Amino acid sequence: MHRKLKENWLLIAIFFLCVTLDQVTKYWAKGLESDIEIIPDFFYFSFVENKGIAFGIPFTGLAQKISSLILFAVLIYFSWKSLDIKKTKTKVLLGVLFSGIVGNLLDRFLRPGGVIDFIDFSFFPAFNLADSFISVGVFTFFIFHEKFLAK
Repeated sequence: MHRKLKENWLLIAIFFLCVTLDQVTKYWAKGLESDIEIIPDFFYFSFVENKGIAFGIPFTGLAQKISSLILFAVLIYFSWKSLDIKKTKTKVLLGVLFSGIVGNLLDRFLRPGGVIDFIDFSFFPAFNLADSFISVGVFTFFIFHEKFLAK
């Protein structure tokens, strides 16, 4: 087991760094007393509780939590079985992607109010760093999938 940790230190470090950034920024956002306008009528920091799934689509309760855990478990299984984990870029990709999933799972399981979102463009649903990590991870994988695929 020690060898596996040593081989995957980059994935683990990125994972913990990104989860920490996500949780710290959510804690900060929860303390906002009013919206912070960054670019007038366009970009704000504002505290939003999202009880649904992606883009606020309603899907709540135990079914949401169980399906989220199952999806995460399937993703981990697929990644370990199919991807070349020895590649640095794969470790970075998985560290970012897994941290986003875990960051939002922590909110789902530990916060009765739902996932904290705070990055608010006036034309798009509010989101958080975990959402960004998931989006970047998925987007990167699909754009450059041949570089991440089978061993």
